[in-house]
Amino acid sequence: MSGTKDAETLFTASCQCGSVRFTGTELPRTLTQCHCRTCCKISGVPCTWASAKISALKFTHQDTLVEYHSSDIAKRGHCSRCGSVIFMQYHFRLPNDTDFPVGIIDEDSVKGSLPSLTSHIYCAEASKPRWDSIPEDGLKRWDTMPPEFLKDADRWRSEQASSAGP
Repeated sequence: MSGTKDAETLFTASCQCGSVRFTGTELPRTLTQCHCRTCCKISGVPCTWASAKISALKFTHQDTLVEYHSSDIAKRGHCSRCGSVIFMQYHFRLPNDTDFPVGIIDEDSVKGSLPSLTSHIYCAEASKPRWDSIPEDGLKRWDTMPPEFLKDADRWRSEQASSAGP
């Protein structure tokens, strides 16, 4: 996350201990609640992800930020001091987009309105923990991910396989 320094800051975000912090010059575009087992394991509950342009975000403190590859298509970041989840980036969406837990936004810093929750992902019984009961809220639901996401991921995997060579 790099960002531009001339644009107005519309929100700040931080981990629980404050060791990792970033600013945003654009509000998140969407909020998606993920019910997959990985998100539930790292956060203890389904995680609500805010999607944003990487260029609109700028780290101001990141000494304790640790990144790791959580799957073949994504990397995640968290604070090594307090364990707060900071981001998830899908390789095929780089360098444009990233996702971060909406809960790390410092609510008093927000200028404007955050979007409402738009959809639920990983809703199939085989995809989510048995204890997770998704409310009937009228939002879009996907058994795993939306079809266009899956298509982009498959295209990226094919490109990676062909660029790896024999």
